[in-house]
Amino acid sequence: AFTRRATTHSTLKRWRTQGWIADGGNYKIRAYSRLDLYNRSQIKAAIYADLGVQIGFMVPASALDQFDNGQPWTVVPNDGGILGGHLVFCYGYGPNAVGCVTWGRRQSMSWEFFDTYSDEVWAVFDAVDSTRRLSVIDMASLNNAI
Repeated sequence: AFTRRATTHSTLKRWRTQGWIADGGNYKIRAYSRLDLYNRSQIKAAIYADLGVQIGFMVPASALDQFDNGQPWTVVPNDGGILGGHLVFCYGYGPNAVGCVTWGRRQSMSWEFFDTYSDEVWAVFDAVDSTRRLSVIDMASLNNAI
């Protein structure tokens, strides 16, 4: 099941205002903001600050094969064409790849894959405080803005 890129903003808005039901509870986020897709330092800083970082990208057929085979997402010469859009949660990064969670498991994507197929990046501020997040984000200003 692929998400539609055009609905990401409305989905995040609904998550913030109405929340999602999971495990018997209603979970909301505090705020969200679009990040600059072309500013890797900004994306890395958001991941480091322990914000939820959502990356929307166009899914090539090769990515499904790589996922099914337990391989990282990489750019291949014949990607099989685009199947649709997808949104993943990113939890970390390294010099060569971004770590994300999708379809119930961890998945790695190369920075080249990110640069080739990504078309949106969002920072998601959840309602749970994190020591790391609180040390780099002015939460009072964030709370006043929402």
